[in-house]
Amino acid sequence: MESDLLLPDQVSGRAARTSGWLSPSLSILPVVFIGRLSAELPMTTFLDILLQAICRFYPVEPGHDSTWLEGGDACREPRVLHIYSVAITVYVFLQTSGAFIMYGPISGFSSKLGRKPVFFALILLCLASNIFMLLSWKSTAGIKALLLCLWALSSSLAGTAQFDLVSDMYGVDITVNSNDRTTVLSFIKGATLLGGLPAYALGGIITRQTRSDFVVYSISAILDVIMAAYVCAVLPESFSPEDRRRLREEQEAEQTSSSPVSTGRRYATLLRLRAILWEILYPFTLLPPHRDSSTNQLNLRIFWCGMYFFLSNLGFGYSLYALMTYLTVVLNYKPDDNGYVLTAASVSSVFSLFVLTPCMVKYVRPLFNARKIPRVQNGETTDGTPDTVPSGTQFEIHIAAMGWMMDIVAMLSVPFARSRVQVLLLLVLYGIGTCRIPVSRTIAAASVEPIRSGELLSAVQMAGAVGATLSTVFLGFVLSTTISTHPSTVFWVYAMVEAMAIGTLYCIRDEDRYIPQASTEE
Repeated sequence: MESDLLLPDQVSGRAARTSGWLSPSLSILPVVFIGRLSAELPMTTFLDILLQAICRFYPVEPGHDSTWLEGGDACREPRVLHIYSVAITVYVFLQTSGAFIMYGPISGFSSKLGRKPVFFALILLCLASNIFMLLSWKSTAGIKALLLCLWALSSSLAGTAQFDLVSDMYGVDITVNSNDRTTVLSFIKGATLLGGLPAYALGGIITRQTRSDFVVYSISAILDVIMAAYVCAVLPESFSPEDRRRLREEQEAEQTSSSPVSTGRRYATLLRLRAILWEILYPFTLLPPHRDSSTNQLNLRIFWCGMYFFLSNLGFGYSLYALMTYLTVVLNYKPDDNGYVLTAASVSSVFSLFVLTPCMVKYVRPLFNARKIPRVQNGETTDGTPDTVPSGTQFEIHIAAMGWMMDIVAMLSVPFARSRVQVLLLLVLYGIGTCRIPVSRTIAAASVEPIRSGELLSAVQMAGAVGATLSTVFLGFVLSTTISTHPSTVFWVYAMVEAMAIGTLYCIRDEDRYIPQASTEE
């Protein structure tokens, strides 16, 4: 197992962080559950507020004085729907851009302060966004516009993607081998999706029953307060002070070696700007190919990991929006029909992450552990049995490829579905493919030494954020230009992009993963 790869001091340091009345692997689950529930609870209410606001400012007929028509014809006018779709695209773009901007600072601050303070800061930003929205209800027009801008800024800086990154870092920190890592990351992702499962319906029910948009944002703010108290009182820190010190020393050495030498004041502004850009973009510096210090060979593993995350998100980023558009426009699905479809995909995703993936780790992964690769000693590889170590991530690569194949088959089969039951079953298959998410994080984390795994997760997810942002433009353009003539084209383009992502997976060599050098005393 990969636990054999860790040096004795690494094992003891990590084991010490799992002590306490509640293990970190369990204590993190309420954080991600409540976090996703709080983030997505107001989503249906927000979408309705956005649509009604557009209806108010763009009435169907000139001089129309009854523009606030809930469910009326005004909100189904093509011009209004077009503006609404553009507004949704802008909102998605803001969320993905905020994630890209925050990944670097999250990596930097978590390496200096630990994961727990970063969790707390993100929760405070979420709380602030809800407070800004609540205050905007009773404000004048000018103050309302300012508060809504602050809401958009804070919500984009503390989106679900940022929470996912910190929770992934936490899961990697508290595990010492690939078996535990994949299982823990799977449970974390499953708890996250489980929190989002009732959020959309529950938010809509609360708004409908209370007839007030104010209530659902108030509940979301209360959940943020509960989550902040839980993080302070219960959640243990996963990244020890010793690990933070070692990582900070390595980062400072790298930054110093790449800094320009200058003594004049005219360079001060440039250096400050460079420091800000370094804080945001530093994880990207891990992605280019580099030479292995022990073998002096070019190591492309991290580069291929970044390409995989970029391509997979280039296809996946807009895929659900494209699917919902196809079902609505081509198959005449109503909102409740789309709700059933999304629920089926979410339930199967939770089943895949809580049951299927851990079972595969327990019963299938040992078959891959039988394969050995040489251990490096003093810059040379040895073939003797005592110095060999088990294969690390071939199992995860195959599982990730299998998950994407399920998604591709489900998407390509949707145009051939003849009933709503068949569409539902295809979305169940689509959801089961979610097993690819935790294993892809395990593949990335195994590429570097344990203290740098959080940085690498930031780097590959930054590459994924770029792909997700471009997906909105790329697949959105394909969908808009073919929806009236060849509506299934977007699914074939999606399949080709994800096939390329699968190809990059198999470019990731197991021999290039991080393996501690054998001690010279052995």
